[in-house]
Amino acid sequence: MRNNRGVNWFERSKSCLKTDISRDLAHGRAEKRTIMVSEKLDFIDTAQEWVGLNSIIYVESSRWVNRKEQHSKRYYISSLSGCSAAQMGYYIRLHWSIENEQHWHLDVTFDEDGCQVRGS
Repeated sequence: MRNNRGVNWFERSKSCLKTDISRDLAHGRAEKRTIMVSEKLDFIDTAQEWVGLNSIIYVESSRWVNRKEQHSKRYYISSLSGCSAAQMGYYIRLHWSIENEQHWHLDVTFDEDGCQVRGS
């Protein structure tokens, strides 16, 4: 991206992006997620070189755990187009739930966290 223009571009363009805000309250924590999707990729110098690149997704999260607030900003690239921000948010959460479930399964089945062998 041109001199970090992408980061600033999302901030400046909030009003014209597909946007969704979701909130969750579970397991003693509250979370608010703002998902923004753009299929306009002209702010990326090399967008045409990314075969299949159709959208950029920006997720801004605020979490409150034990009265402490945490903020994060994440960016994703996708080959999907025509999806709403809510759909993209669903797909992202689905991906990470599968990823987390696999790590839990590996730890329980193979006791990976208990293994002290480390690569060099």
